[in-house]
Amino acid sequence: MKQFHSPLVYILFAALFLSLALPLLEKMRLGENMSLPLEDALDAIAICIILIINAVLGFVQEMKAENALEALKKMQPQTAVVMRNGEKKEIEVKKIVAGDLIFLAEGDAVPADMVLTESVELSLNESVLTGESLPVHKKTETHEEEKPLLEQRNRLFSGSSVTRGRGNGIVVSTGIKTEMGKIALLISEAKHPKTPLEKRLDRLGKKIALLVLGACLLIFFAALFQGIETSTALLTAIALAVGAVPEGLPAVMTISLALGVAVMARKKCLIKELKAVETLGSVTVIASDKTGTLTENNMTAVEVYSAEQKKNIMTEDFLLANLKKNLDTSFLEALSNCNDAELPHIGDPTEIGLLRFTEEKKAKKYKRISEVPFSSETKWMATSHIIEGEEIEFLKGAPEVIAHFCNPEIQKEIQEKSEEMARRGLRTLAAAKRSKGKQEAIFLGIVGLLDPPRKTAKQSLEMAMTAGVRTIMITGDHAITAESIGARIGLLGKAISGQEIEKMSDEELQESVKISSIFARVSPQHKVRICKALQKNGEVVAMTGDGVNDAPAISQADVGIAMGKVGTAVARQASDLILLDDHYASIVRGIKEGRRIFSNIKKSVSFLLRTNVSEVFLILFAIGVALPLPLLPIHLLFLNLLTDSFPALALAAEPAEKGIMHQKPRPVSEGFLDGQTFPILFLGIVAGLFLVISFWFSLSALPLIQAQTLTLASIVCIELFLIFSIRRENPLLSKEKLVSDNPWVFRSVVVAIVLFLIALFTPLSSLLKLEIFPAEYWLIPLLGALILFLCSEGM
Repeated sequence: MKQFHSPLVYILFAALFLSLALPLLEKMRLGENMSLPLEDALDAIAICIILIINAVLGFVQEMKAENALEALKKMQPQTAVVMRNGEKKEIEVKKIVAGDLIFLAEGDAVPADMVLTESVELSLNESVLTGESLPVHKKTETHEEEKPLLEQRNRLFSGSSVTRGRGNGIVVSTGIKTEMGKIALLISEAKHPKTPLEKRLDRLGKKIALLVLGACLLIFFAALFQGIETSTALLTAIALAVGAVPEGLPAVMTISLALGVAVMARKKCLIKELKAVETLGSVTVIASDKTGTLTENNMTAVEVYSAEQKKNIMTEDFLLANLKKNLDTSFLEALSNCNDAELPHIGDPTEIGLLRFTEEKKAKKYKRISEVPFSSETKWMATSHIIEGEEIEFLKGAPEVIAHFCNPEIQKEIQEKSEEMARRGLRTLAAAKRSKGKQEAIFLGIVGLLDPPRKTAKQSLEMAMTAGVRTIMITGDHAITAESIGARIGLLGKAISGQEIEKMSDEELQESVKISSIFARVSPQHKVRICKALQKNGEVVAMTGDGVNDAPAISQADVGIAMGKVGTAVARQASDLILLDDHYASIVRGIKEGRRIFSNIKKSVSFLLRTNVSEVFLILFAIGVALPLPLLPIHLLFLNLLTDSFPALALAAEPAEKGIMHQKPRPVSEGFLDGQTFPILFLGIVAGLFLVISFWFSLSALPLIQAQTLTLASIVCIELFLIFSIRRENPLLSKEKLVSDNPWVFRSVVVAIVLFLIALFTPLSSLLKLEIFPAEYWLIPLLGALILFLCSEGM
């Protein structure tokens, strides 16, 4: 399994082997029974548990892409109505072949890619493929080949659904050859890059492996040079390897990430992949889908032009329910009655938006006595009603069409106001009314609709910008609409279209994504190209989305983020993180949590290596001056239990440093040892010198076993004091260091001290080869702890 292929895992396997070999070699040297009691195998058991957890987490990640593909299959319809042998038959979708004639009605899902042969007011929802929120009217037009495939009006695509009308079409592709099938292929081919955490672990593992191997060889040959027996020299080198390898590091990382997952869950973010929490902290670019992510995915009336008041009326937050001005009652009644939708969400999204607006303004509803249905050809509709004993006809449709029903003198006014709204990215509809028998209608007004930005979008983008994280918007909507939404949330500049991307080489796209923040009319393939271009520029990319069309790019991104409320099962399966509340602000909170986790892991790495390196220098110096071993192999294993577990794990719960969201994202090249190598080596040398001198001094007055016990006590005190220096980057003896908002640090120190005292003052001392030393010698461990704490603070 590939989960076992990393330098840190190799080190764990080596530590596993050595932790089992060490007690056996010791028994062999002493001529004792070669059986291995449970207490000697505890270290090996702990390492095995860590390796199993690592493998399980990796296996779960491998299953993610397969689950996404399975969810994609479930979205496909199971049956379809087909013409076979001159008869209409309902058959299984898997039996459809190219050339079949398919019949579609309102509510049907399209089972294959088709060319339209007959259309009766046919409209389709293609948002799963294009991300565009509005239904697309389909026509049996020819000469569509010059347009991008997804914009061809005579094409129907698998995965879309009929929202209005009916139609027939000839199947041109099925299965993996459809546009939906191509998305499935993109998902399966997407290569989820190594996370920054994995890259850092690889580099750290290689460094630790080289350092441990070098130190072991150095001590082995130094021991032989001093005349020590080969078996003893080998035993000493192996003991050092066990002491130097930070076996607790994988556990620390796993627990740090697990705690982060729990925190994120409380903040409405469901983390599917542990490493994604830390990766969020390294994100430099958030590539966000527009519809449903930055916007509410609800067509909303945001501006009106009142013919009666001769002015545009709008509000800063685009909620027309808050208008203080009263609109012409007839205008509101026209929008409400000349409408085929039903609240809350039955019908065309545009008409639903109009109904919500008129409902808020308490527009009256009248019984419909006749109608002229809407036609995509004529682009208008009309309904007749009896109002106060008179038959009144309301008209609604495209402004340029409604203008022709009105007085020629007002047509220019209608055109100018409509174009003015359209330039701001609004979808415009005009309304008019006329009495029965009259040809000329009275113009009432124009309404501009928009899928509005989420209320939190602008503030969240500003927070991300403060944290050094850039946001780009990717949408299937028209460029004008995208630019309009972008301007409202703080993303400025011209949108780059999918057609422009098609003409760009990979190198040109890499340059474009450096400066462009809005991409419109893009296909799933374009989204993947944009993501890859950003990654080639060295960016760590978080890709958000909710539709099937987003799934390939979500899989390709460093952190794939799906919407929990409106997201499709395919998008959720392909993602690393699901926003349960669909709020963009939750991503920013996730970035803060990721940065906190990286900071805490770095503190744990620094703590573990500072303590382990001091043990290496102690043994090296002792051999160099021909002293007995200051620590026995069993002592080194016991130290690992005390200092590589509870205190190091407690650092995982440290709160975020002040100002962490005012820092730039960490470069992927930054490792856990950046800025720590000199302090680790310096403190290791100082600790080694102090310990070897105190060991030499104690040997002149104490038996060897008591001197070794005193040395062990000194190391325990030094390492437990160091945790208070490492847990905060504040000045010496600051309030933040001494008054902890992380009680687990103090608890872990107390537990470690209690365990050491239990081992020293109970029968366990004989098992661990410890012996009580005179009380006055406790000054040595306390002095060593103080010296090393002050040295660490001065780094």
